[in-house]
Amino acid sequence: MYTGPHIVDNGLVFAIDAGSTRSYPGSGTTTTSLVGSITSALNNGVGFSASNGGTFTFDGIDDYIGVPDSSVFNFTATPGVTIELLVYVTSYDSGGSMFICQQNGSTFGGFEFWSNTSGSILFNSNASTNIVTSAVGTFELNKWKHLVCTANGTTGKIYVNGELITTNSTTNFPSNVNGDLRIGNWPASGYMVNGSIPIVRLYNGELTTAQVLQNFNAQKSRFL
Repeated sequence: MYTGPHIVDNGLVFAIDAGSTRSYPGSGTTTTSLVGSITSALNNGVGFSASNGGTFTFDGIDDYIGVPDSSVFNFTATPGVTIELLVYVTSYDSGGSMFICQQNGSTFGGFEFWSNTSGSILFNSNASTNIVTSAVGTFELNKWKHLVCTANGTTGKIYVNGELITTNSTTNFPSNVNGDLRIGNWPASGYMVNGSIPIVRLYNGELTTAQVLQNFNAQKSRFL
């Protein structure tokens, strides 16, 4: 299975890459995971740019990629969960920018990985339950960022550009819900991404610090 140059694939359950023609051919309204063959919809005009080897573009108004619910997203504290993505945001929506979330209608269970307007990066469960939050100013507009969050039921971690920047001791963990995933959009209001997200990967397991750095090094020449 090919997912990219020297990318960790142990535990990988979902991976889209706008720069891979196997995942997205450069046109159309669907993208296919490089593992498991989950097909996701590009909604409301998600665009494509050939810059940086290929990236999905979001208008900050209503664009999002909808990923259908799957049992592979029923994460458990053992072995944990890892969410990885590349993102470039030009301006914040009200509240911030929602990189990826899983929701279940009005109950808002699942998880959220996002940045608020103060530049803190947050990994939450159930819309408001903190798993781990970085310091103010960690996320910067108009710069490519490789972001990773992990959780295992005892610890939450956030990495930026291959570096572990925040660790939090917590029993909080994403709840399993019957809900689609959204990339670049919050299903309520606000938090829309205005910018680019070329790569998203989800792992059924917690990547180590060395593995996060491996993935960062494998693609940094494309973005940084």
